[in-house]
Amino acid sequence: MKLKRMLGLLVILILPCSMFMLLGYRIGMDRGVATAKDWQRTTFITSLAALEDLKAGYVPAATKDMQQICFAHAHKVYNDPSFVDDHFVMFSSFRLVKYFDTYCTNRADWSREDKLLDKDLDLFRHR
Repeated sequence: MKLKRMLGLLVILILPCSMFMLLGYRIGMDRGVATAKDWQRTTFITSLAALEDLKAGYVPAATKDMQQICFAHAHKVYNDPSFVDDHFVMFSSFRLVKYFDTYCTNRADWSREDKLLDKDLDLFRHR
């Protein structure tokens, strides 16, 4: 009798927990996929604009578009804890610091992404 009661209670507890776990997984998965698709769409549109500008001979406009893509992605990477010890990111960071400090010197022209990236790059400037 006690065993039946215990099994019934166990089933009553496991079923809702399993349902909430599955629901949480689905919500998290949907949000992650939506974020990835949003990044893909943004990258596609900005890359296409850069390619069109490049082919039309508007190199400064194409460069600005490509910088926006690179800087936005770099800021995202630098603020993601999973990339903290990534050696490829570390190696690329020194190249990005050199590029940024050489070609993005006029602070008056900086976008929001430029300002955020400048703060991120401070970690690599003094190594």
